[in-house]
Formats: sequence, structure tokens, C-alpha cells
Amino acid sequence: MSRSRGRRSATGFTFFFVVFIAAIVYLDASYKSNTQNTVTHVVYIDPLNAGNPSFHGETLEIFSREGYSFDTILGEAVTVEYLRRLPARYDIVILRVHSTINDEMVWFFTGEEYSQDKFVLEQLADEVHPARPSFGSRRLFAVGADFVNHFMVDRFRGSLILVMGCDGMKSTDLA
Repeated sequence: MSRSRGRRSATGFTFFFVVFIAAIVYLDASYKSNTQNTVTHVVYIDPLNAGNPSFHGETLEIFSREGYSFDTILGEAVTVEYLRRLPARYDIVILRVHSTINDEMVWFFTGEEYSQDKFVLEQLADEVHPARPSFGSRRLFAVGADFVNHFMVDRFRGSLILVMGCDGMKSTDLA
């Protein structure tokens, strides 16, 4: 694939996703105008935020303009512990994460550098796993379905979860 074709594809995807988010904002605002006047809380989680910083800015602008409360968690702040304790107050959770498939399960990357001495019980339970976003890069912790089922089950009932990751939708284990 040529570089210009790859850039066009990435630009097209970004445009599509921004339009998709705008549609969600519009539909949510329409719903709110017919019900109660509450603030919707959004969290944008992007542990490897080196990709497209304009996407974050556009997303923040869209949600903020419509009166949403918007939290941003980037880079190394996206830790296993943060995900374990992710507050249930969010109505919309945007996970812009690298992901991979291992043993037919989806794993979401954190921004936390891997250490075999951390989260030992979670590693033994196959809830967290070492992973690399690319060859030669540092190993990071990744969380899988068992982690989500153990620490996050029912926490986001009624919330909209948007997953952006290479393999994020290749399995239903995190659904």
C-alpha cells in the first residue's frame, strides 16, 4: 500500500469517526431535550496517543460544544490500576487503544510498562498480559476479558462504549 493511500485511508477513517461521534452527540441531545436536563459524562482513554492528536482535539471540541463533561486519560496514566477503578459515572467511554488477539481473546493495551513483578495474581489468572504495540517497542500491560469480567462487570450498564483498536471487534469476549 502506498503512503498516500494509507494517509487517505486514515483521514477517511478519522472523518467517519468524527461524523459518527457528532451523530451520537446529536441523538443524545435530542433524547435529553425530551427527558431531563442532565450532564452526560464522557471519558476518552488513549494510552498510546502518538497517532492522531487532532482526533482527540476534534472529539473534545464536539462534546464540549454540546455541554458534555469530558475527561481525558492519556499515555502512561492509562494503567491497569486506573482501568480497574475506572469510575462508573461515565455515560460514554471512548477507548482508543491498541489491541491484539491472543488465544482467540481480545487484549487492550494500557500505557503502563510491563513488569513480571507487578499484578502477579492477575497475570496468573490470565487477566493481564504483556504485549507489544509493534516489533521492537517496549512491552506494556494489556487487559483482557477476564480482567473486565472480574473488575468491571455491570459497572457501565446503560453506557455507550466506543472501541477503536486494531483487533477490538474480532471477538465478542469483551462485549
